[in-house]
Amino acid sequence: MTLGVRILVLQQISPDLRVSPERDLRTDRLRPEWDVTQLDPADCAALDVALRLKAGLLSEAEKSDTAPSPAEVVLLHLGLAEAEPWLRDGLARGADRAVRVWDGALAEARAPGLAVVVAAAAATLACNLVLTGAFGSAYASGQLGVLVARRLGYACVTQVRGLADLGAAIHSQNLYLVRRLAAGYVELVEAELPAVVTVLPGEVAEFEAPLSALLAAQQAEIIVWDLATLGVPALDVMSADYPLRHGRLRTPRPRMRPLAAPDSELSAFERIQGLVNGAVHRREGRVVRPSERTVAWEVFATLRDEGWLDHLHAAASKLAPRPEPALMSGPAAETAPPLTDAESMP
Repeated sequence: MTLGVRILVLQQISPDLRVSPERDLRTDRLRPEWDVTQLDPADCAALDVALRLKAGLLSEAEKSDTAPSPAEVVLLHLGLAEAEPWLRDGLARGADRAVRVWDGALAEARAPGLAVVVAAAAATLACNLVLTGAFGSAYASGQLGVLVARRLGYACVTQVRGLADLGAAIHSQNLYLVRRLAAGYVELVEAELPAVVTVLPGEVAEFEAPLSALLAAQQAEIIVWDLATLGVPALDVMSADYPLRHGRLRTPRPRMRPLAAPDSELSAFERIQGLVNGAVHRREGRVVRPSERTVAWEVFATLRDEGWLDHLHAAASKLAPRPEPALMSGPAAETAPPLTDAESMP
């Protein structure tokens, strides 16, 4: 097999949830520096998958009597030097190299900002397979692997339990994985490299490194990079974490509508008024100044003529027909005799 696989495994530390946190008796608050840290369980499972894949490639090459496939496992940590013992432990277990990236801009970085750095490191190291933890203690949102895949343009497989037991977990640029589904179901996934895989925390096989490997890991060099070395501006990390852009407050502008030119025969005042009104058509009203009785009949007639009383036609049709009083307007309406109670009642 001539396939070359370079695996990047993210290694982050998190508080050991099995140990109760210590509380400061003076302030009654938890102190993070007193926490017992450990390698994140999801990242530990990701390292176990990477080492199993590397061992499977080597054993397959031995069975076929071909040259061993170039398989390399690179550990990546985003943090301070206090995590280097965990990196050296990974080197003793079988990893080939370890890289630590730290910059002041990463102190408060969240998953979108960390994804920018992880994607840049994977591109710099020319890794065609990236393994991260899913739903771990360090990043419980489960977004980091998906965001890294989006940055790199790789295929992404989430919630992976481990490698498929098919004799060869990787063959002809394809990776065979077991993915967990809801209600305890699992599925077999075939992913084409390059890819990003998020591994669920699970049972990790106990491994005791030999003394020679432990001593060699203590003497191994851990590469330390900053954002400038990766070519990632700190502003890119900050802008990824905070997609909102701050700037001057701007009021929304209405959408422009074309208007027809006013009639040239109108007066200047009327033409200006037409341009100011635009496309707004206002309903014209009229002022009625007769008696109250005449105004009431005018309102009734307007509602009837415009159809506002159509819903009453069905109810009115059930009543016996009666003559409708004539509507009067003008000066004669003021001298009209009032209706009696017998005439006004139905």
